[in-house]
Amino acid sequence: IDNIDNIYIEDIDAAFDYAQRYVNSKVGSDRLLRQKAKIALLTKGYTDHTVALVLDKLSFGKEKENLEKDVIKYVRKYPDDYYKVLSKLVGKGYNKEDVRKALKEEGLK
Repeated sequence: IDNIDNIYIEDIDAAFDYAQRYVNSKVGSDRLLRQKAKIALLTKGYTDHTVALVLDKLSFGKEKENLEKDVIKYVRKYPDDYYKVLSKLVGKGYNKEDVRKALKEEGLK
C-alpha cells in the first residue's frame, strides 16, 4: 500500500508541475487559465480527483498583468474601436468592469 501511495503522490506532483508550467506559459484571465489547465490535465489522462486537487493548489494571480498585456495588444490592433476591444477582452474571460478601467487608463473611451 505504501508503494501505491507514493505513486499517487508522485502522480499529483507531476500533474501540479505540468499545470503550473502550463498556466505560467499562457496569458488570460484566471478563470480561463483554470479552465484550460483542467482540460489540459484531463487530456493528459489524469483523473477528475487528481485534477481537482491540482487546481486547488495551483496559483494564478497574474490576471492584472495579463489584462494589461492583452489591453495593449488589442488597443494596438483596434485603436479606434472601444467596443471591439471590450468584447475581445471580455471574451477572454476578464471581468467587464476591470476591462473598462484598464481601457480608461489606456486612454480608449
